[in-house]
This record gives sequence, C-alpha cells and structure tokens, in this order.
Amino acid sequence: ELKGRIDEAEAVFSAIPVGGGCSGGANVELADFWLRHKKNLQKSLEMFKNAAKGDPTNPLWGYHIARVYLALGWKKEAKQILETFVSADSIDASLRDNAIQLLKGSA
Repeated sequence: ELKGRIDEAEAVFSAIPVGGGCSGGANVELADFWLRHKKNLQKSLEMFKNAAKGDPTNPLWGYHIARVYLALGWKKEAKQILETFVSADSIDASLRDNAIQLLKGSA
C-alpha cells in the first residue's frame, strides 16, 4: 500500500480471515483500508458496525464509524459519536487528539 500498489494491498486485506470474537466477524483491516482510500464506504461502515456489535464496550469502533460518517458527509452523526469518544477515559491521547481535529473539521 505504501508503495502505491493499491490493488495488491486490497487483495491482501481481503484475504485476511474473518473470525468471530471481538471483531464480530468483520474484516476491520479491510474496512480501514477502504476508508483510507474512500472506497466501498457503505461496506466499510457495515464492517465497523458489526465489529461494534461484537465488542460494544470498545469506544474505538465508534471512532471508526464516525470517520466513515465524515467520509460520507454525515457531519452531524459523526460529531455526536466523536464527542462521546473524546470524553471516554480509556482513549489513547493521540487518538483523542485526532478525534478532536476531526470534530473541528465537522463543525
């Protein structure tokens, strides 16, 4: 992916086995890849939502869902999720900073 071989990178992410457990059966690596490249955003959203269903106490899924919402132009929905995310206690400082920047851009 870093070398610009996007199709090959997508094939690799697509080949990652999808399991149950905390990922909820979603290939979140592929979903994140699509989000980075603004591709298949609806599918990416569904994968992140499935992951959130499998791990509902993890606020990170909301962060990813909000990023997809922003990519889709759904600023109001993203803002609500990001505000909750930045107020969570267990959030890594760099992710909180990133979420704050996304909030500023969604205003």
